[in-house]
Amino acid sequence: MPLKDPITRKIIARLDRIDRQVLEQHLTELAETNQLYCDLLTELPEGVILLDAGGAIQWLNNAALDLTGLPAGTMKRGQRWVEDLPDPALAAFLRRFLPAVERKTVETLSILRPRERHLRFIFIPVKNGGGATTAIWIADQTRAENESLERERFLRLEDLMNLTAGIAHEIGNPLNALSIHMQLLKKEAKALAGKNAENFSSRLQIMESEIKRLDQIIRSFLKATRRPPLRLNVENLNDLLEEVIAVIEPEAKRGKVTIEFQDDKKLPPFLMDRARLYQALLNLIKNGIEAMPQGGRLLLRLTHRERLAALRIEDKGVGIREEDMQHIFSAFYTTKSKGTGLGLMSVLETISEHGGKIDVSSKPGKGTVFTLYLPLRMPKLQIPKAP
Repeated sequence: MPLKDPITRKIIARLDRIDRQVLEQHLTELAETNQLYCDLLTELPEGVILLDAGGAIQWLNNAALDLTGLPAGTMKRGQRWVEDLPDPALAAFLRRFLPAVERKTVETLSILRPRERHLRFIFIPVKNGGGATTAIWIADQTRAENESLERERFLRLEDLMNLTAGIAHEIGNPLNALSIHMQLLKKEAKALAGKNAENFSSRLQIMESEIKRLDQIIRSFLKATRRPPLRLNVENLNDLLEEVIAVIEPEAKRGKVTIEFQDDKKLPPFLMDRARLYQALLNLIKNGIEAMPQGGRLLLRLTHRERLAALRIEDKGVGIREEDMQHIFSAFYTTKSKGTGLGLMSVLETISEHGGKIDVSSKPGKGTVFTLYLPLRMPKLQIPKAP
């Protein structure tokens, strides 16, 4: 293959007439440039792999090891590196393109090992004298993919909330009429006598109870869908948590649950909607208590690092089944006999509106951990008013 560097071509053409010192200087510069390129590629956040004609790895950077889960000594393993991949789907995917590609190819793949990720691969044919025939460029698109899915989810959720708000409003009117007529029937039932009166009164009581339950569900729907804009003020999250714990503690004691709160005295006050966050924290702590029907310990730990606060809420309760985990923030999804399925959905919306996120980990029978991350937003500096 002809060399692209004109200086190197001239030197090769005149080797018998080149001064040794000039040649050494040029080779040193080439070696330093090559090392610079290698160092840059090594530190790239994207993975880079160079393969020879047999599909064996000639070179790869640290990001390629991390993204694929390959062991550190992969380059010494020859052509069996694909078999070393921890994710079988990734191994099968790469076999389609190896050992060499004829043209530039772009593909995407979701993998589960070494951890769940959405990866973008670019396969590039290489023609040089160094033996490499294929370059693989690997970019981690997990965050972008998740953000896209999250936007779509919220758009669908917004449409659903608008629909349910209209339905709830329309159902609410006949429910009010039913409730009024139920009261009238109860008064008329008192005029009856004998066994029939008792049966009639009992059935009216059941009907009234069910109407009240429906009314409560409708009110929950309306409350979830009518969310005013955030009213942000500088507040102390330690104080807010103390207030929530004071309210919920009597209920926790009745359930033989001990709440332990590890505060963060160094956490500065920051912008938040106190009322909205109060309700979200109350919901999460209440869920933690209800997850331990036999009692136990609920641990709340508040920390912060740089411009991010983290609240860890850990219970030792029944846990969440794997098949339920992906649905816990969905509207109307609940495993509780009397739940509306709007509590955790409302919590997620509140944290998202504050620019934060929620991580959840759980093991059935061992407990659940909710970790809330909130940015420490501060009021913008304003130009002082003129005197």
